[in-house]
Amino acid sequence: MYDAIAQAAMFLLTPGNLGWLALGTVLGLVAGTLPGISGVSMMALILPFTYGMAPETAVLMLVGVYAASTYSSSTGGILYNIPGGAAGIPATVEGYRLAQKGRIGQALSGDIYASFFGSVIGFLGALILTPLFIAVASMLGTAERGLFALLALVLVGTGALSRADPLRGILSVGLGLMIATVGMQPNTGFVRYVQAFPQMWDGVNLIWLIVGLYAIPQTFRLATIEQYFRTTRDADLHYDIRAETRDYLSYAGRHKGLIIRTGLMGTLVGALPGLGTVAASWLGYQEAYRSSKNKDEFGKGSLEGLTGAETANNAAVPTTLVPLLALGIPGSAASSLILGAFLLAGVHPGPRMMEVNPETVWAILLGLFLTGFFFVIFGLPFHRVAVYITKMRPAYLIPAIVAFSAIGTFLATGFVEGIYITLLIGLIAMLLERLHLSISNILLGAILGPIIEQELVTAFAIGGIDRFARPGSLILLTIIAVFLIYGLAKNLLPALAGAFAPFRGGAASGGVER
Repeated sequence: MYDAIAQAAMFLLTPGNLGWLALGTVLGLVAGTLPGISGVSMMALILPFTYGMAPETAVLMLVGVYAASTYSSSTGGILYNIPGGAAGIPATVEGYRLAQKGRIGQALSGDIYASFFGSVIGFLGALILTPLFIAVASMLGTAERGLFALLALVLVGTGALSRADPLRGILSVGLGLMIATVGMQPNTGFVRYVQAFPQMWDGVNLIWLIVGLYAIPQTFRLATIEQYFRTTRDADLHYDIRAETRDYLSYAGRHKGLIIRTGLMGTLVGALPGLGTVAASWLGYQEAYRSSKNKDEFGKGSLEGLTGAETANNAAVPTTLVPLLALGIPGSAASSLILGAFLLAGVHPGPRMMEVNPETVWAILLGLFLTGFFFVIFGLPFHRVAVYITKMRPAYLIPAIVAFSAIGTFLATGFVEGIYITLLIGLIAMLLERLHLSISNILLGAILGPIIEQELVTAFAIGGIDRFARPGSLILLTIIAVFLIYGLAKNLLPALAGAFAPFRGGAASGGVER
């Protein structure tokens, strides 16, 4: 293990890899701060250009974007009340009101350092959880691996551990699984649906899917917020960085219990598929409120609320990659894109990765740790230019996004037809968003679908139906059934009760009249 860590450190500390990680961090800062551009969208844009890179280098850059965009998702919220992502909403609620009170330096400094503390706690948690996940995964057979991937989809689709709409969640996952069945069946070689299109015999290319689902719809979103850019107020970012840093570190020392608790909560939540940074952010915010002696400040500019939310959501970033590295199963949209980078490079994450390529696992985890320092180093001066980034007109961004999408799609596949397919996927994604279907669920279903199919078909070919009657398989099947029933019942029963209430009321009133 120590040899692998040493090799990973030597690989990571080369100027080239540090440069790519730093570039990813800067792009993540911009993506999180700029309204209309999220970290996942930025990852989707640059993913095609990582084709041909060493897999560790490509993933390091994507990890930098992911971690930095999670931190900076609240920067735009503090400045203009426009969070760069859903994970930044709780910090926006408190940070924007702090800024309105003239305490913008306190809000921005708290944002940076709470994020840094969370990333360190999450990194330590990932070091502990990754070997545990790998140890469990090494005991799983083909049937168990397929069922575990199916369990991840059930958790995500039903919203069993969150407040998601189960019908739309399951439908989104189902659409993703349908996309996964396009092309050649892995065990028989039979081509499904696209016999007349050889370019698609290998299935819907990940680049087409990712760029179409995330990058193309961004152009339409940016076009709709042009008016807001004209009306946002100017922000005064002048404050004493040293003084604010000193004051916040003193504040953090007095509230170290809150930072540790919310960091641990975020670490554990991040490892659960389907939850990730958004759920961690709200749980950290709620914990800050629960333990606060100044509850009346919440919603009016509470530094405790900002600290709890930002510590938790950044602690979740490293552990969202744990299921991916240990099991080959992404638990979020961002980790799905990172899995895409691995697959494009011909690397398949999973339990054997620690045996075959342990230095890759350690390089990624150490890269996450370094990213925490990078967004502190870059984040402090970045606030000076953040106001100009948020003022950038969408009219300049839209052509750039379209051009990068088209060029990246063509370079990754070499098919001109891929550009048209990507555009079609983007238009369909816009329609699906209007129907409130989850794009990230569709992507997860499309990525995990082939894994589930290959593992389950292989298990059946080896041992028949008895392969699924082993204790491990039965336990997983039971858990899947419990979460599926619970997730649907929790959300559907109240809705059905409300739907039939008028009929019950009408029958009762009719009886009285008679």
